Amino acid sequence: MASHLANAFNRIPGVKVLWCARDPRDVVLSMLKIKLKFRSPDSESFCWISWANHPVGAALEIENCMASLTGVADGEILEGIEKFRQINNKSPLVRSADEAVFTAALCWRLKNQLLGLYQKENVLYKVSRYEGLISKPGPTIKKILSYLGLPWNDDVLRHHELHSGMSIGSTENVRPIDAKNMSKWKGVLSEDELSIIQSVCSEVAKNFDYHVSIG
Repeated sequence: MASHLANAFNRIPGVKVLWCARDPRDVVLSMLKIKLKFRSPDSESFCWISWANHPVGAALEIENCMASLTGVADGEILEGIEKFRQINNKSPLVRSADEAVFTAALCWRLKNQLLGLYQKENVLYKVSRYEGLISKPGPTIKKILSYLGLPWNDDVLRHHELHSGMSIGSTENVRPIDAKNMSKWKGVLSEDELSIIQSVCSEVAKNFDYHVSIG
């Protein structure tokens, strides 16, 4: 939630940022599936809507990113932001499925474009791909700990034995690290939805070695 504060991080002595990247298709799917409680301004009743549509979900992240990227956003993104403004003027309860996908995809793109600000502000960072973490947890975590200057401990691979309950993103803390969360978008997102993600995210995704073309 604070990734847009690059100009604040550079004032912290010795700060090191761990930048976690994940396939935009899986991220968009997660934004669509995670639900937050919402009360319509015209009603006293509550309902649950996707993080992609919630005012304090993707919309808030996009607003924070736009504030930080002012003056450095390219024309293509400015068009995307204008489309987001039009979507955001609608009630979350009446937005189409494609509009939710677009909002989620734009959120992914803008957040990952923030990395350019870390370069500009000379903030030390390391990119770690989620797919590497869940497919090769031991080597990946060792690299992360080495970057952070922290010692290895075998307990980092035993979190499922040491913790319980649920954490952010509906993560089951008793579940060991595995690769089952990789490519969950396959067979779930439609070709139209994948096309939206491709059009919004593909250029930035390439910077992280994600190729989201459906052609």
